[in-house]
Amino acid sequence: ASKVDFVFLGLTVALVVLGLIFLTSASSVIAFQKWGDSYHLIKRQLLFGLLPGIALAFIFARIPYDRLRQLALPALVCSIAALVLVFLPGLGTSYGGARRWLHLGSFLLQPAELVKLGFLVYLAAWLERLGPEVRSFARGLVPFILTLGVVLVLIVLQPDIGTMSVIAVSSVVVFFVAGIRISH
Repeated sequence: ASKVDFVFLGLTVALVVLGLIFLTSASSVIAFQKWGDSYHLIKRQLLFGLLPGIALAFIFARIPYDRLRQLALPALVCSIAALVLVFLPGLGTSYGGARRWLHLGSFLLQPAELVKLGFLVYLAAWLERLGPEVRSFARGLVPFILTLGVVLVLIVLQPDIGTMSVIAVSSVVVFFVAGIRISH
C-alpha cells in the first residue's frame, strides 16, 4: 500500500527514453552495415534491456527495501565470485581484448554490471550498521578501501575502466554521504 513516487518515475522514464534515442542515433549506421537493419540494436535493447528492466522494477518495487540488508553480504560475495569467474577458461569470454563476460550457454553475462548494484547494496547496509563509527579510520576508512579495492582491481584486470569509474565514484559518494571525515 505504498504510494508511487511520480517524480522519480517520470525522471526514470525520461532517462530511459533519452537513452534509447541516443542509442538509435549513435548505432543506426553500424546496425544497418552489420545486420541490414538500422534498428537492430535498438530492438535488442528493448527486448533484452528494457523489458527485463521493467519486469525487475516491478519485482523489486514489491520487496521492502529493508530486506535488502539480508542480501547485502551474499550480494557482495556473489559479485566478487562472478568477477573472478570471467578469468576461468570455459566460462570467461573475451571480445576485443577484454575479458568481461561469462558465457552461460547462449547467454552472455557481464558480472561488472551486477557489481554496480550488489556492491552498493552491500555498502549501504554496511554503512548503516557501522553508524557513527564510519568516521573511524580503522573501522570505517580502511575496510571501505580494502573492499572497494578488491572489486576495482578485479574490474581493472578485465579491463573495464568505465564501469570501474562508475563504481568508484558512486561508492565514494555513498561513503561521503554516510558521514566520513573530510580529512579521510
